[in-house]
Parts: sequence; C-alpha cells; structure tokens
Amino acid sequence: MSGSRPLRYGDIAVGFHWLTAVFVFGLLIIGKYMTGLDENDALRFTLTQWHKTFGVLVLLLSLLRFLWRLFHPTPAHAPLTPLWEKLAANLAHITLYVLLFLIPMTGW
Repeated sequence: MSGSRPLRYGDIAVGFHWLTAVFVFGLLIIGKYMTGLDENDALRFTLTQWHKTFGVLVLLLSLLRFLWRLFHPTPAHAPLTPLWEKLAANLAHITLYVLLFLIPMTGW
C-alpha cells in the first residue's frame, strides 16, 4: 500500500456502505410497522425475528466495515476544505460508527 490517498472510496467500501444502509432502513421500516401490530399477531412475531436477524447483520457488517477501513485509507478532503469542515466530517463518521455498533448492541 502506498502512502498516497485514493481519490474516492473503493468498490468494497461503497458496497459495505450501501448494504449497511439497506439493512438499517429495513430495520427502521420493520420496527415501525411491527410495533403497530397486536402483541399476539403472528406477523409481529415473524417481523420481530427478521428485525433481530437484520440487527445482527448490521452489527457484523459494521465490524467488517470497520476492519476494512483500518487497512484502507479514506479519500483525502478537497484541497480548499476548511479545517472545521474536515473536523465535522471526521466527527460525523466516528459518531455513525459508534451508533452502528451501539444501537444493535442495545437491541441484543
């Protein structure tokens, strides 16, 4: 691996991003719908099981995604990006990673 930074995220990083996003949005949709169903509804039980499965998948994907990022540099910021924007972007990424780990763990 050279010391230079890529111009864009690689295909694997992009794949992790979109796969995680699909599961997170699926969790939100399933969670919102299933909580509106009666406690004894068989569909609620089925959706709860899918919700748990998707949550574990998000946790595993997040771990793989984090490990991938440790060994693959992120693209550099645009040359004229102000320092505060760089710091805000880094803080946002860290916050999202923390949430991708903590939220599935709280459900578990």
